[in-house]
Amino acid sequence: MGAGSSSWDPFSLCSGPAAPNSHVSNQVVHPHAHEFIAEADEVEEAMMQEAMCQSLLANEPEHEDLKAALSQSLRPSPPPDPGHTEESLRLQALLDVLGMKRLDVGSTNHSEEGTLLSNQCFYLAIARSWLASVDNGSGMLVRDSALQLKREIEASVFCVRGDVGELGDEAEAYTDYLSCVVQGQSPASASAITDLAIAIFASSLGGIEAYQGKGYGALPRAQQVSNLALVWHRPGHFEAVVAADGGKMDINLQELIDLAESQNVVAAVVKA
Repeated sequence: MGAGSSSWDPFSLCSGPAAPNSHVSNQVVHPHAHEFIAEADEVEEAMMQEAMCQSLLANEPEHEDLKAALSQSLRPSPPPDPGHTEESLRLQALLDVLGMKRLDVGSTNHSEEGTLLSNQCFYLAIARSWLASVDNGSGMLVRDSALQLKREIEASVFCVRGDVGELGDEAEAYTDYLSCVVQGQSPASASAITDLAIAIFASSLGGIEAYQGKGYGALPRAQQVSNLALVWHRPGHFEAVVAADGGKMDINLQELIDLAESQNVVAAVVKA
């Protein structure tokens, strides 16, 4: 991805592990076994919560207030969606013209140690849109790349802003973090992240905020298409924007901006 000096290439994650030597035990542990176990535990916990909720609600059929309170406490509410506002409809119309769709990729990921992390929708959405051309965004590739994006984006924020208390494994991310990335002043400046362009469809504003990395403009068009990530933001949540079939759109950042403006959608680009 990007310039030859990039230290991180997510496509290298597609390569499988080397064949084990003959003296290694025949017992093979899947490299992501801990993640599968964690996900299974999460599903089991959700099923237990649902069963508890159904049991409690069934035993109190006539107390509507109690039923509502139990339902709210036992079933986590999804991120709020303001619905069809004039601003969001304007952006949705642009997606329709472009043949794109929103894709919710969730908000949980795993750390390097296998710990479940929440509030990861920002990084997951970027990774899923960026890597949409690879088997429609293979799940493990997206997860691994999202975690790497998180580490490098937060490193850029720390480098530019200093000791930022809002950073952390489960801290909520903000789009203005990307303004730190495009400056290329952190250790991540040698990474493929500086060759990316990330366009945020801000549904509450009805416009597009784009952040162009230092190396993006020098790339050939085909590489610019590959290195463009599209993200939909609504209050409290981020979603990937992909082609209608889940794959990659054949469009670069400048073409997106031109089409947006032709549809009366305001677009702004932040560059280094």
